[in-house]
Amino acid sequence: MQPRPWQIWKVWFPFRENPSAGKYRPVVIKEVTEDNCVVIYITSQVEKTHFPDFMLIHNWDEAGLTKASAIRYRRMLKIPIDQLENYMGTLSPYDRIELQMKYLK
Repeated sequence: MQPRPWQIWKVWFPFRENPSAGKYRPVVIKEVTEDNCVVIYITSQVEKTHFPDFMLIHNWDEAGLTKASAIRYRRMLKIPIDQLENYMGTLSPYDRIELQMKYLK
């Protein structure tokens, strides 16, 4: 399956404190080129949505996520497409528009 913007996939995402370590987590695809894509970090720690770089995903279940989640839109990573592990779903039109209009200016 060819990845597309606004889809949610699982990917190995490095920790900021120790980039050689990390964990598999959902990400939303921001853009796709021939061999790479830019992904945005998703977290289930929604109690931190008061942080300035968090956007609550309103339709998280529709997006294929298993629990309430938020996008940390300042945490982006460029990765090779072949590092995408599992397709989970796609952001709803509502969440896409909110992310584009409010956060990805």
